[in-house]
Amino acid sequence: MERRVTFYAKEQLKADSFYNLFSPEETEITISESKDVPISIQYRLTFPKELYPPLESIVERVASLRITYRNEELAGESENMFCGHLASGFNAYFVPLTMDQNEIWSIADKIGSQFGAQGDEFIVTPFSVNYHKKRIDNYDLLPLLDLLRKLKIEEVHGLDIQLVDSKVFVDVSYPLKSTMNIKEEDGIQTEVAILHLDEKLSNIENYALKGVRFQYPAVEGPPGKGLETLFQVIPRHRFLPDEISFKGTLEHVGMHPKLKLSGLENVKPPFIQEGESLCRLFYYTPLSKHSFIDRYMIQDQSENVNLVAGFGEMNLEKPEWAVKKWGSEYLMEILNYKEGEALIPLHLRYGDVAKDTQYSEIDFELGDLFYACDSIDIQEQAVLERNVFQKRSLGYERYFDNKTLFYHAKGHWQNNSDVYEVPIGDSTYAKHIDIATLSLVGLGAIYLISCL
Repeated sequence: MERRVTFYAKEQLKADSFYNLFSPEETEITISESKDVPISIQYRLTFPKELYPPLESIVERVASLRITYRNEELAGESENMFCGHLASGFNAYFVPLTMDQNEIWSIADKIGSQFGAQGDEFIVTPFSVNYHKKRIDNYDLLPLLDLLRKLKIEEVHGLDIQLVDSKVFVDVSYPLKSTMNIKEEDGIQTEVAILHLDEKLSNIENYALKGVRFQYPAVEGPPGKGLETLFQVIPRHRFLPDEISFKGTLEHVGMHPKLKLSGLENVKPPFIQEGESLCRLFYYTPLSKHSFIDRYMIQDQSENVNLVAGFGEMNLEKPEWAVKKWGSEYLMEILNYKEGEALIPLHLRYGDVAKDTQYSEIDFELGDLFYACDSIDIQEQAVLERNVFQKRSLGYERYFDNKTLFYHAKGHWQNNSDVYEVPIGDSTYAKHIDIATLSLVGLGAIYLISCL
């Protein structure tokens, strides 16, 4: 088993104070918390796939597997290094080794049981079978993080579990909240890295990380002696400055609201070569079972939105209570973004009746707006694959090739408009309606029989 613990401070000006928080010794290292220096941690365990209990019954039945989680409300800018590339919310993806439908749903059921989901809630896309949930409680993550229970993590900001060949990688990202001690353990090769961002050598397309790393047991140098390190990280996922942002607004039109993306004229392509942009603007969004996008409606009503792909439950006849899938997901290309806005028509499902109310509140998830750009630098492409913090996912990245770079724009709901009121039936009158309906049907049947 291998263990890699990375401590990261984004602010270069506090680097000296940062390093003073660490007390290395020959067989252990102690890290003290500090209110003045926010510290992000990525704790990684690597071990043979047979040693990961949550997945031991399915590891031989899948070609690849990935489970990710990014808490959008907690993970700040400093976490972009570790989990910024992960899709927001909770996501589980797997690629089965069989085409047998019963076997696929059996695998989905086994995986879903680790976080409270049923196998029939998963959807099928061209690249994987997947599950998504906007929010998940730390309690539901406990089975997946059982091997890390001794860390006593209060807030999980990011989680990334991957099955790669014969090994399982478990990465968890969280802020340092209390003093932490890492000791040398038999059978576990441990590396501790203490890094800060060298702002003079860094930009949006390149992170220069500087610091010290320790090994337990020591492989290079004397025990307890840190090795100075400076290396370059070229991220596949990059983040545009805060001033380059967009807004989302839900325009209320009964059961057919429209999502308006505005401020797109400010979201300019990251780079232009020979007068033409090498980038295209895309919008990816998951929609829970209460809504979906009608592909014909978007063709008719959205002049500057091209639906690239949509998968999941899109049967427009089904009410919400009859949908078993978690929902559906969509990838769209935004055309003519210089016009400043784009309209995406949505279709709501009929909700179940409730007592003493005529409306039900549902909340929408603001999707991911990003540029997908072609990398033309061969050296850059090679370094991308060696990024120790970011790996390609089984999600929307698979619609693009290995040379694609992603530039993400920050978005927010305007006037907290993510909550939408949907008209529903009042259960107080449901019985009266049932009786009236049955009576009319009965009378109609009697009339038809009498006419024979």
